[in-house]
Amino acid sequence: ALGLGYLPLGQPLSTLSGGEAQRVKLARALTEKQNGALFILDEPSAGLHPQDVGKVVQALDGLVRSGASVVVVDHDLDLIRAADWLIDLGPGGGKNGGTIVAKGRPEDVVRAGKGATAKALAASRSRSFAEPRKAKENEPETRAIVVEHAREHNLRDVSCEIPRGKLVIVTGPSGSGKSTLAFDVVFAEGQRRFLETLTPYARQFLPTMPRPDVDRVTGVPPSIALKQRTARAGGASTVATVTEVAHYLRLL
Repeated sequence: ALGLGYLPLGQPLSTLSGGEAQRVKLARALTEKQNGALFILDEPSAGLHPQDVGKVVQALDGLVRSGASVVVVDHDLDLIRAADWLIDLGPGGGKNGGTIVAKGRPEDVVRAGKGATAKALAASRSRSFAEPRKAKENEPETRAIVVEHAREHNLRDVSCEIPRGKLVIVTGPSGSGKSTLAFDVVFAEGQRRFLETLTPYARQFLPTMPRPDVDRVTGVPPSIALKQRTARAGGASTVATVTEVAHYLRLL
């Protein structure tokens, strides 16, 4: 489903590209019940052909329809168009970044005409935007992750709401603070709170995560972060072990 059928099961993870490694991790997530979970992905379209990007979009859409929330840091225009909500950071990188240029549905961002992302979308509107998803029955009226006054790294007092149960894209020029907002603020705060619920004995075996420089983050559910780097896997890890198909092969 993710376009990875060409990978041999014994191929070492160290030989995979960043996009391949991340999709291998995503493959495992697609086989499990993810209702209520939050997925944060770092440029899953990196190095992919537009045809493969379409498969990633379908996979992320499947996660959302199963009840999960998905936050993606990316620049790919096809992926941006498929989003329910868009957060555009900028206007530049480094000291010129860290502020929200525009936010809303992709078509609303284009209509507002602010920032480089709006111009890029307007210049290539050959494909349609995502169809609005209908709210599920018995869904709470307020379902959002709220970030108030984030100042981590180059973020300049950023406040925003990230709707849950939607596909949300965080975009903008390189260095504008996209990964900082998604990973160093939202994910870090969610993990830090989760660790606080464990016993002191359990916490001593887990890495401590510092509190991000933010006034408040609310509404963060149990979160899963899929980053591009492959360093977390062991030296003996392969495509088969990471996707856990190796266990079934042993049984067979």
